[in-house]
Amino acid sequence: MINTQKNILFVVTRSDTLGGVQTHIIDLALYLKSDGYNVEIVAGDSLSRIFFLKLKKLNINYIISPYIKREISILNDIKARS
Repeated sequence: MINTQKNILFVVTRSDTLGGVQTHIIDLALYLKSDGYNVEIVAGDSLSRIFFLKLKKLNINYIISPYIKREISILNDIKARS
């Protein structure tokens, strides 16, 4: 049997704030989950992890990536792709 569930992956660099991008991603994730989509969010790590705490509270799946960073880094960009 073919799995017909649709998957959505959001990627965001910062997890140390709940600014505009994070708020919109949360809103979209909640809406898409309610519409039957499988939603997951990948974000860069931070000391506060405030974004991840909010995702956990809302029961939204997430992945913490130590290689996704706000600053430009060729080495981290390569690591993030593997």
